[in-house]
Amino acid sequence: MDATFGSDCNFRMGYLTKQSAAWAVLGMNFGNKFQPSDLVKPDDKMFVVAYPSFNPREELSATRQLWDAAAAPADRPLIIFNGELDRLRGGYYPGLFFPELAKLTVEFLPNVEAAYYIHNFKGTRPGVLFRAYPGPWQVLRRSPIDPEATQCVWSS
Repeated sequence: MDATFGSDCNFRMGYLTKQSAAWAVLGMNFGNKFQPSDLVKPDDKMFVVAYPSFNPREELSATRQLWDAAAAPADRPLIIFNGELDRLRGGYYPGLFFPELAKLTVEFLPNVEAAYYIHNFKGTRPGVLFRAYPGPWQVLRRSPIDPEATQCVWSS
């Protein structure tokens, strides 16, 4: 499916992984040699990847393959929305059980800069760790009485 917005702005949509019955049922493909960079056209100017954390082993590996083969060599940006990359950085997936993801943590994630980051803290003293690139990191405290009221308690 291709979408057009205005006369000079075109988008092509596709999948990072090849869809199959195994993917539909189990969330993974077996013996799949599909590479997302095979879909790249010479005139592609950037890549947008949405929610590659549904199946992180497969989809984040495909995102890295797209970066290594198509984005980085041609100096084209790759934008990841809702990647939940802090789970990888924070050790949510133990390297012993997820060696592919541990490798991504060392080899791919250092190349990623968070443009927008929001981490909510719940409880009796709710707050937010927030950043809008290139602005500072901020810790915002929410009022338990008025959820619309926030106060910046720290900024980098």
